[in-house]
Amino acid sequence: MNLLSTIGLRAALRVLLTGVLLPGVLLTGVVTAEQVPLSQLVQNLKSDEVETRRDAAYALAAFGPEAANAVVALGEAIDDRVTQVWNQATQALARLGPLAADAMEPLLLKMDSNDEQRRYRTAHALGR
Repeated sequence: MNLLSTIGLRAALRVLLTGVLLPGVLLTGVVTAEQVPLSQLVQNLKSDEVETRRDAAYALAAFGPEAANAVVALGEAIDDRVTQVWNQATQALARLGPLAADAMEPLLLKMDSNDEQRRYRTAHALGR
């Protein structure tokens, strides 16, 4: 599955137009540090703009092991009020598996959520 099929055409176009990701990302479906600096994606997770936070979370979820340096920011992003942001931040942590150990505490706190979907996704991340 590539990034385009993951986030859909509308979101992919927004990503392309806002410059969060470079055009090559949409063609390959692979996000690398050469295409978008990890530090920029981490900064984007803290944006006031919902779309910017969401797109950064999607990108980090696709980033792979190189996203290990974003664990703290991803751990903070799981508190986001926007479902797509916290969901993708949780997915990114799940994909990091043991590399996401520094996010264990924020993840465990989410297990008390009233939101069944949040608990489910958090349990998945913790199991990885």
